[in-house]
Amino acid sequence: MIPRVQQVLRQTRERVLRGNTQADGKLPSVFETHTEVIRKGKANKPNEFGKLVLIQEAENQIITHYQVCEQRPADSTLPCWKDV
Repeated sequence: MIPRVQQVLRQTRERVLRGNTQADGKLPSVFETHTEVIRKGKANKPNEFGKLVLIQEAENQIITHYQVCEQRPADSTLPCWKDV
């Protein structure tokens, strides 16, 4: 836990004191290290945190397939479910 707190302190110094928002190895959560920043681009909710989950539904909202992405893929590389 101490190394994570030290990393957050380094990140905070970079952002607040040096104005660098693009620091490598950014840790958005001390407790959930797998969390990623998901940029939505919406004015009222520009950022969300978590993992991208792809869900395929059939009729009557029955889930027929899902996939949790390790890292957020580019939108242009998202799979077409009929190919899966």
